[in-house]
Amino acid sequence: MNDLLFAPPFGVHKSVSTVWCSQISCKEGAIVGGILLGYLVSYLVVDWEGGWRFILGTELPLALVLGAGEYIPTLDHLIMYVSYLGGDW
Repeated sequence: MNDLLFAPPFGVHKSVSTVWCSQISCKEGAIVGGILLGYLVSYLVVDWEGGWRFILGTELPLALVLGAGEYIPTLDHLIMYVSYLGGDW
């Protein structure tokens, strides 16, 4: 789980260092862009009546999907488990 905080998990350790650095830069850029987008939306709706409800209401479905994804097994572990049981996949 801690690998997700530092770099994209798939193919990073097998790639060339310049590609790996580009992947990390893109990930960090996405994080900073998301923070800036959050500030921008908050700035735009700060004067609305109940604007905070709009912000929380638009983020709730995404948060529920991400929360449900925490309990779904990763596909590679599921494939290994099914093949261990002798099933075709």
